[in-house]
Amino acid sequence: MHRATLKYGWSYTTVLPGDTTPVIRDVSPRNMTAVYADDADPWPVYALQRKTSWTPHGPR
Repeated sequence: MHRATLKYGWSYTTVLPGDTTPVIRDVSPRNMTAVYADDADPWPVYALQRKTSWTPHGPR
């Protein structure tokens, strides 16, 4: 997360429920974007993350 923030000026973190503790993952701004209703808003209205899925024929 620190590298992405220093390189691109911002980065994202996702927090999802896990079995015993939350699962926290850092996401590069090259793979995620967020839309805010207002510049002062701390929480995004929408967030879109690009992921690669693997099929028998390769990545997709």
